[in-house]
Amino acid sequence: MNGDRRFAALDGLRGLAIGLVLIYHCFARWPAILPYGEAYAGFPFQYGLLGVELFFLISGYVIFMTLEKCDGFGTFIWRRWLRLFPAMLACSILVYLTAPIFGERPAGMPRPIDLVPGLSLVDDKLLVHLFPSIRVLEGAFWSIFVEVKFYLVFGLAYFAFGWRGAVALLIVGLAASLVAARISEPAFALLDAIGAPYYGWFASGVLLYRWHGTQDRRTFLIAGLVSLLTAYGYSRAWDMRAAAGISVIMFIAALRSAPLQRWLASPIPLFVGMISYPLYLLHENMVVASIVKIGRWFPWVPDLLMPLLPIVLVLLLAWLVTRYVEPAVKACLRGGASAARARMLRPAA
Repeated sequence: MNGDRRFAALDGLRGLAIGLVLIYHCFARWPAILPYGEAYAGFPFQYGLLGVELFFLISGYVIFMTLEKCDGFGTFIWRRWLRLFPAMLACSILVYLTAPIFGERPAGMPRPIDLVPGLSLVDDKLLVHLFPSIRVLEGAFWSIFVEVKFYLVFGLAYFAFGWRGAVALLIVGLAASLVAARISEPAFALLDAIGAPYYGWFASGVLLYRWHGTQDRRTFLIAGLVSLLTAYGYSRAWDMRAAAGISVIMFIAALRSAPLQRWLASPIPLFVGMISYPLYLLHENMVVASIVKIGRWFPWVPDLLMPLLPIVLVLLLAWLVTRYVEPAVKACLRGGASAARARMLRPAA
């Protein structure tokens, strides 16, 4: 398969994933405050939350590819931080400064201390031990914290034990979290603190990357078994388990199906995928608050059209961050790192 088409399809898949998350937040996540209440809180909108798990699959696939190009853990973590932090910085400041405009925010009005979890990329559930009143700026940030935990655990294991050992560690962590969820709340809380309940998604992505490069049937079989275990552990509701399984099938189809790849590489999915990270960071409270305003000011607007303008707004903001702000921040950080390295290497006078 053509490599450019594959990577375009992955970007388009990111567009599909963020689209699912948008649908979930616009219709199913906040029925108590949305103008249409619980009318759309069930099927099919409830399954939009699986867009996050689709992101995890993509991350597992891409991170393995990144690790193969890194000469050590430090290089890997620097590259991942440089990928996450600039947009997080820009979006956190934007969310904080515009929050008074969106007074209907489900998360309430942010305080300066609430910027800390996002900017440090450290889970607010961990920071609360240092700052008891701290809250995360945007609820959607939770998955970014899970991603960072995955980078640390998998990255260290990869350079210590190789990719097989690292994947085995992920599978053991997933299995342990599934057992702990049923027998020990403290043990589950400890495993949850390192992101173990989500390791199966990342492990599936890693294995599917390996399979896609080698076409090894055993690797594909293991990926399938891990995916089944992950889907089973995702929820105790069978419909959610089935939806989780469909997410994995959709991911595999994006790797193998030429018609699906062409659609994912078409302009709209590709554009949304290219701005998906800042869009994910910005959208939740801003979109929901805007829908509440529209419902109050223009109650005659059909329910399904109320999210349209808010989504257009966050698409525009995410594009501006992607196109202008994020590259500028990255350039400053790279320049600062290069200057610091030069000073360190400069001979003493």
